[in-house]
Amino acid sequence: MNTEDFLALVRNNKTLIFGAGYVADLLWEALQIHHAADCVTCFMVSRSGEQQAKHGLPVRLLQDVEPSDSPVLVAVHEAGRREVQALLDKAGFHERIFVYPLLHELIYGRPVAEKKIRLKELLAKQNPHHYWLAARLCGVFEQRDLYCRAMAVHSSRHTAEKRYDELQKLKASMSAQGYDQKYPILVDTDFRIIDGLHRTVLAACCGMTEIPARIVKSSPSYDRLLNDRNYLPGSRLAEFGLSAEDASVLRAMQALLNDSDQLCGMTVLPARLLTAEAAGKE
Repeated sequence: MNTEDFLALVRNNKTLIFGAGYVADLLWEALQIHHAADCVTCFMVSRSGEQQAKHGLPVRLLQDVEPSDSPVLVAVHEAGRREVQALLDKAGFHERIFVYPLLHELIYGRPVAEKKIRLKELLAKQNPHHYWLAARLCGVFEQRDLYCRAMAVHSSRHTAEKRYDELQKLKASMSAQGYDQKYPILVDTDFRIIDGLHRTVLAACCGMTEIPARIVKSSPSYDRLLNDRNYLPGSRLAEFGLSAEDASVLRAMQALLNDSDQLCGMTVLPARLLTAEAAGKE
């Protein structure tokens, strides 16, 4: 389905959104941009929580919503696709659209360029005090618990676990077959990474000098959708529940990213980089 067909379907129906996390926020931003948000009746989730409303609409448990012919817009990360398909099938919701592949074009528009960009230049343009790439690198080096706790700052732990498992599959595939050119990362004209953080750090570990990228125009939506819980600034790690030891490991990862030549060919993090002395340097 292309974006035009998707918007036509939403505007011509009363739709429901399955999901109430970051991907649901992306979807809501997209619907607001295209003046289609008033077609949504509620958000649905599979687990009860404290959230009773989102964007002025009720958040309801899946089992409490009567199935209908209204399409369900599935706003979850691709890592959870199979699980969500099974949940919706069991609940009787058979008309659904997984929105993740469409969201970036709906929000940022079609790419203005598609080309390979220098990986070292891309890494150099990232804020050195934002540890979101460092958190992904924890996953590459199989620091599972820290990866999942860092990712759960802006998502659920359940989603973080799923994403860790998908990262290990991607790592194995890239190590054996190289980077799949059909899946470029997405950056804006300011070199801010919109999608592809995991692929970026894996590419650096594999020693790639260039990475395929789609480039979109910079948009104010970027700042509306991303905040410190996504970026993981070093100054707020304790506030987000990460310990001093966690911070040391993340600083070690960040030091590697700041001097990306060290990463080439690494599959295991050397123990020396986790010492207090090495990790404390930024």
